[in-house]
Amino acid sequence: MGVKIFPVMESVWSNEWPQSGELNPWWYYYQPVSYNLTGRGGTREQLRSLIKTCRAAGVRVYADAVINHMSGGGNDILNHRNGSGSCSKWAGKTSTGTSPYFTHDWTYEYNENTGLIPGLEFPGAAYNTMDFHCERSLNSWNDPF
Repeated sequence: MGVKIFPVMESVWSNEWPQSGELNPWWYYYQPVSYNLTGRGGTREQLRSLIKTCRAAGVRVYADAVINHMSGGGNDILNHRNGSGSCSKWAGKTSTGTSPYFTHDWTYEYNENTGLIPGLEFPGAAYNTMDFHCERSLNSWNDPF
């Protein structure tokens, strides 16, 4: 017998921007901003306690993990312009922990570190813009370019 748990790493969190009427939907678990074990499900110590408790009861723990991507564009912690490019702003998101992160869609402010409009930067995971694909939309899953 076993239980499956959502990814436990630090991920996107919002206090005011509902997605289709739902604040912090389940799929935010799959929008990591670092690999720190401080997620919606608790802290590293709480995770360790859960695993020990389950093992003591003979229950296996299967942890889902996201290791092939980070949070997508438009999920960063800064202010954004709306899609029309005008200057109305809405508040950005935070994370379930303390790690900053920066994405590239509709970003209104410049990154204090580089002076540029943020690309994909995840300092909590030691990633910067050079670790990701160039900013092109995917138009065909069958075209590797």
